[in-house]
Amino acid sequence: MTDTRTPNNNTRKISWLLVTLAALLFVLGIVGFAGHTPQSQQSPKPNETRDPDTIYQYGRSVGKVVAPEAHLAEGYWTFSRIMADGAYDGSRDFEYRDQRLKILSAESPGRIGTMGQIQQNFANVRATILGER
Repeated sequence: MTDTRTPNNNTRKISWLLVTLAALLFVLGIVGFAGHTPQSQQSPKPNETRDPDTIYQYGRSVGKVVAPEAHLAEGYWTFSRIMADGAYDGSRDFEYRDQRLKILSAESPGRIGTMGQIQQNFANVRATILGER
């Protein structure tokens, strides 16, 4: 009869493998642990160069803007159009230049799927400024 109170050699090997896998995923920035955000989810620092016509979420490009107009005194931006990819989450704020914005209104929002890619189109967009990124 096997003593179930002490781990056998296979259990030790599996535990070692799980710890090694967790460490590898952490180093690669795929998963985070308490108090640490994976690099894939961190926003770039404000001084990093970004395309001025691109919007970002979760530290990555998720769309392009057309004809941006700043209305800073009123606290919003307008865009003739925003063309976002399938990763864009409309329920969340996004980063544009050095600011965090949230869409207040847009006409004709739609989703287009072509060749496995989803594109979201928004026309006559008004986005409120939430603050600095």
